[in-house]
Amino acid sequence: MSAAMGGCLHTVQVVQAMGQKLPQEHIDFYRAIDDLLWNEWDPIGISTMDWPRDEYHAYLPRVFSLAMGTNEPQVIADYLEWAAVERMALDPNRGHSLEIARRVLAKKQKYGL
Repeated sequence: MSAAMGGCLHTVQVVQAMGQKLPQEHIDFYRAIDDLLWNEWDPIGISTMDWPRDEYHAYLPRVFSLAMGTNEPQVIADYLEWAAVERMALDPNRGHSLEIARRVLAKKQKYGL
């Protein structure tokens, strides 16, 4: 297992330890969201730098939860926008947030969820 996946797997293992064994497709989807947040959302532009891979893990469970509860990209985009603007003090980038939300939902569909 790579170090990059370590943090993501840790979160999945915590959920499983709480008695909520996740089906494999949920785990795969969770990992896919983690990759999207790191490689494509990356609002502070660190994914190509020598930076801890877990920088966006705090937002991962909420994005997963929102995606599992909706097929409306705007719901996810609103959260991503809140995270970037309110938590990271960045300028709004609604178009990018919406595109990432659409990609999250496309991954959800890919995994049959």
